[in-house]
This record gives sequence, C-alpha cells and structure tokens, in this order.
Amino acid sequence: MSVRLPILLVCLTILIGIVGCQPDNQCHKENIVEAQISFRNKALTKVSLDSVTIQGVGSDSVIYNNKKSLNHIALPLHKTQEVTQFVFSSGTRIDTLTLEHTNTENFISLECGCFVYHTLQNAYSCGTWIDSVAIINTEITTFNAEDHIQLFFD
Repeated sequence: MSVRLPILLVCLTILIGIVGCQPDNQCHKENIVEAQISFRNKALTKVSLDSVTIQGVGSDSVIYNNKKSLNHIALPLHKTQEVTQFVFSSGTRIDTLTLEHTNTENFISLECGCFVYHTLQNAYSCGTWIDSVAIINTEITTFNAEDHIQLFFD
C-alpha cells in the first residue's frame, strides 16, 4: 500500500501537467499584432515594388531585405513608444515612414498573457519616393488581411 501512494501521486501530477497546459504557439499564432500596408499608384491600383529594403529606425534589424515584387507588407509597431519609423530604400530612392499611435495592453488569458494593440493617430512620409499615405483602419489588434495603411507611389 505504501508503494502505490507515491506512484499514484506521480501519475496524478503528470496527468495534471498534460491536461493543464495549452500549446504556446496557439497564443502567438492568433495574436500577431502588425500594421498591414499595401502599395498603390494614384489610380488606386495595387503596385509591386522591386528590390525593397525596409528597416526600423533605431533598430539594427532589417525587416525586408532586397525583396522582389513586394505589394504588401506587415510591420510591427513599438510597444512602449508612441512613434514608430521605418526607412524604405530601393537603389537610390529612400523614404522614411512615420506612424504615430497609442498603445493599449490587452489581457488575453493566463496562458497567453498580454498583447499590445495600437490605434493609429497619424501617418506620413518624409522623402521623395512615397507620394502620400492613407490610414484605412486605425485599429491594429490581431492579424487580418485588411489594410491599415496604403502607401501611394508615383
């Protein structure tokens, strides 16, 4: 009888551990928070850009490196700052996209924790490559295929 009790406790602990855990990838899969941006011309038609490199200002990480036929991108925004900037370059063309936003922490669950959602306040470019910027959807919450921003090129 005394041998069965420790074995029973070990089995019960393993069973609780297996049943009580949720896969971590499920939380991140459903809650990717990025600005969805498409490229357009003045006629509002989607356009593709070639050899595009996009890097966050203040970051040494390159988000897109010399991408070909790029017509849509997803960019992460700062979780602790209210201004996020990206440098777009292709050959001799360079432009900076500035996104002003507010950040809101949203509690999802004990397993998933908090995710930071964003509300776009303003968007503009500084340079000669991007002609204009339009905010289509101000709320950046979870991944969806809808545009938050449209960038217009000549």
